[in-house]
Amino acid sequence: MTIYEAIRLFNNYLHSNHKQRTIDSYDYPLSRFESVYPERDLDSLGSDDI
Repeated sequence: MTIYEAIRLFNNYLHSNHKQRTIDSYDYPLSRFESVYPERDLDSLGSDDI
């Protein structure tokens, strides 16, 4: 699973289970993270990358 796919799944979860304010608070950090590692495999990420 790529970072892009994981973020999409998490966004779907947020939209179905949380209020808009919570969704908005995740928007910037997730979009920033996605812009840095869009096609990277989730399993290849280490703590140094975050």
